[in-house]
Amino acid sequence: VSVGLSSPLYSQVVLNEIVSKNEGVVVDDFQNYSDWIELYNAAMDSILLSAYFLSDDINDPFKWQLPNDYILAKSHVVLFASDENQGFHTNFKISSQGEALYLSLLGVGVVDSFPPVPLLADQSFGRYPDGGMQMGILQVASPNASNNSISHAFSALYFTPSEVFHQHPFGLKILASNPTATIRYTTNGEIPTVNSALYSDSLFLS
Repeated sequence: VSVGLSSPLYSQVVLNEIVSKNEGVVVDDFQNYSDWIELYNAAMDSILLSAYFLSDDINDPFKWQLPNDYILAKSHVVLFASDENQGFHTNFKISSQGEALYLSLLGVGVVDSFPPVPLLADQSFGRYPDGGMQMGILQVASPNASNNSISHAFSALYFTPSEVFHQHPFGLKILASNPTATIRYTTNGEIPTVNSALYSDSLFLS
């Protein structure tokens, strides 16, 4: 599987962990098992959350403003992606089939993001250690606590050529940022599995 290594920009507050199919990890204040997004403050001081915004749409990065509260230094805060749009509940949900998330800072724009990652029930995707650059599926979901080690590390994929439309047959090359990554693919639009074809050198597309 593959996703990217991400380096947060301009911000000490980062996306730290998500669960997009919460069935038993944590109950929200409405007594529902809502999906959740955890932020981490890597700074030595408390930071006002209302300067930040969350979104699942890159064309609308300021979709939901965080509440007028503080996140303490070296600590976490959990936000519920419930579509309730009140308190610590966002005005959107996140898909367990994989949906990108964006954290934006007022006056700056997008400062951090998570790639779209399909997740199983109660499986979490996040950074290890907290606020770090390495991302992947974590051993155990840990809302409001430090992340444990990564069970499946992820890597960004780069495609050459990168153009969308081609008039003639061509060879497609795929490069992973992690040289140890295994790339599998399908040609029918389905999500690849461990049994899908293994990419080796290039794909000839006609």
